[in-house]
Amino acid sequence: MQSKVDQLISEAEEFLTNKTYDIAHGLEHHQQVWANIQKITTGIEEKFDLVALQIAAMWHDITTETKKVSKKRAKKNTAKYVTEKMAQLGFPQSTINKTNTAILEHSIMNTQTILESKIIADADLLEWFNVERFLKTLQIYSSGRGAKIKKIALKKFAKKWTHKIPKLIHFDITHKFYLQKLAEFKKDLRVKKAVLEKYGEKIEEFI
Repeated sequence: MQSKVDQLISEAEEFLTNKTYDIAHGLEHHQQVWANIQKITTGIEEKFDLVALQIAAMWHDITTETKKVSKKRAKKNTAKYVTEKMAQLGFPQSTINKTNTAILEHSIMNTQTILESKIIADADLLEWFNVERFLKTLQIYSSGRGAKIKKIALKKFAKKWTHKIPKLIHFDITHKFYLQKLAEFKKDLRVKKAVLEKYGEKIEEFI
């Protein structure tokens, strides 16, 4: 079974190396979501499907499209693509179903109806204040076409979701990790410097 999982993960990594939906959802993001899942599940007593979670983590923000489509459509097509691959490889139907649902429901814009969806949604939320991801995104958003608009959008995003995320988290252990991430984000000297340079604000004003 692990060799089949590795096959799907390798394909996901290939997609993410050659083509990403946007700059914030590349290979590093997917790998970090999987790492977050492994941390979160140490505090969950209910039975969960770790295989489904690993596959969903590495495919959740991939686009298999050859042309630009909406994120909603891309997500549906990706879920269909990977679950068909899983069926061909002989994965249990229960794991296929959970992978499909977890990919479709991982976003905070969705309602999470199964345990695996709640776990991956929490793991994804933890990435919103990932220091390295923020700095990379801000650097790219601060240059090129539409830089001013994108920078404003990023600021609104940070300020808005700082207050919303705690209400969206499903597990106590995730809340613990979230507070740690937020504290690290606020204390990071590179973040403070970048926010001051790009926005003329102290970190406390920014979020």
